[in-house]
Amino acid sequence: MYFADGLNTRNIDIIRWWKCNTAKFPLLSLAAKKFLAEPATQTTSERLFSLSGNIITATRAKLLSQNVEQLSFLYYHLE
Repeated sequence: MYFADGLNTRNIDIIRWWKCNTAKFPLLSLAAKKFLAEPATQTTSERLFSLSGNIITATRAKLLSQNVEQLSFLYYHLE
């Protein structure tokens, strides 16, 4: 139903659209609220940089960037 609705995101306020269509798409609206919301602070990004600093230590200095990214992702989502 969502794809058949013909939504053109270039010409509308997407936040307002989701507010008006929450009853029509209840599960998608929950996902939209989560992913379209702007964080009030930069705490999340600062926490992620701190976490990456804890992963890359003197003994782990040769980790590939891909592995650091995967470890950061896992640690962040396991908190």
